[in-house]
Amino acid sequence: MVELAETHLKLKTIDRSFHKIKPDFSRSSGCLLFDTNTQMHYMDLFGMYSSLALGYNHPIYNSEHFKKAVMDAVTVKITHNEMKSMPYDLFLDAFSQFANADQLFSHIQLTCTGSLAVEVAIKIAYVGICGTDMHVYFGHMDKRVGFERIIGHEMSGYVHQVGSKVKDFQVGQPVVVRPLDHCGECPACKSRYNHICHNLKFLGLDTDGALQEIWNVPSHTLHHLPEKLRMDYAALIEPVAVACHDVRLSRLKKDEDVLVIGGGPIGVLVAMVARDSGARVIISEVNSFRLKIAQKLGFDTINPKEINLIEEINKKTNHKGADVVFEVSGSQTGVDVMTDCAATRGRIVMVAIHAEKPVVDMFRFFWRELELIGVRVYEKEDYEKAIKILESGGIDADTIITDVSDLKEVQNAFNSLSNSPTALKSLIKVGD
Repeated sequence: MVELAETHLKLKTIDRSFHKIKPDFSRSSGCLLFDTNTQMHYMDLFGMYSSLALGYNHPIYNSEHFKKAVMDAVTVKITHNEMKSMPYDLFLDAFSQFANADQLFSHIQLTCTGSLAVEVAIKIAYVGICGTDMHVYFGHMDKRVGFERIIGHEMSGYVHQVGSKVKDFQVGQPVVVRPLDHCGECPACKSRYNHICHNLKFLGLDTDGALQEIWNVPSHTLHHLPEKLRMDYAALIEPVAVACHDVRLSRLKKDEDVLVIGGGPIGVLVAMVARDSGARVIISEVNSFRLKIAQKLGFDTINPKEINLIEEINKKTNHKGADVVFEVSGSQTGVDVMTDCAATRGRIVMVAIHAEKPVVDMFRFFWRELELIGVRVYEKEDYEKAIKILESGGIDADTIITDVSDLKEVQNAFNSLSNSPTALKSLIKVGD
């Protein structure tokens, strides 16, 4: 059921009293909303100006100031953010200055539509840029994402407004979003594996995402944050949850030997979560900057361009091999060595998404009775685990976060990431 938000502004020439519109859509037409409370039609000028070309409805408004203010709002899709935001303020301010009720209608009501009763509006604090976002940036996901979508899903923020049926969250609370919206009806959902729902919507890819001031999300995707947890650190919870899920499904035990192939953001986080679980961790990486970060974090590292990885792993594990191998590189080279580095009955966890189907040494699986484990995204318990690890200091967030940019510099941030081999995790600061 669509819930209409209360009016944020009444024009000065109109009775200042306002009410919550209860529309009868069978008696509404176009931008004219029939209100069952007053038995009157109201014109949704907000919707008209945010969705139609400037001047189309009311050509009398030719002021350049008005056009610019409204255009500033339109370009960030204010209809998708019915909660109060800076562009929305600009829109209302401009309209209030130039609209003349006598020239239009005897009754004008600005309304904001589209907010579901089970949704929560989040005032975004920080957003992390991940590898998937870079794929969107490079145009690799145009068919799925399109050309106008707001992306971003690694985030932190505060509850800005709640729908009428939301009971577990209050305005002002710090939160993080688990960006998975499942159907609840498919075989995976009915088996309680809703994180791999057959009809899964990934928020920020299949829907608009967090790189905006206000983000509306289903309330079931929210997690409370500890009051003392820094909001820039909290923006790491989503990728840390990925690592928690990977380690949990690997069935990792204390004192086991772990090899992480690929020392990018997810690889380093997998290594940190594995170490937090009591394992001995080695990271294989070819990028010298990332190797330095891994070493700064206290990990044993190997550069397979300089040292034979298989021989070195055997040496470091008393010729046993790694009990658990995490393939995070997404490369054929990584797949080639993962089976040779694994111990007898070792578990290989496929974390990376490969652009092409890799060639896998199946004979090695037979010969050493290896186990291949596929992992995808995360579940609710992984998010809660990630929050606890970050709160306890199990993740060195200061080292992981290599740079922070303002929202207005988001284009430059993506440009820099596309050209820089040095960044590990880049954040965009959206709000306070």
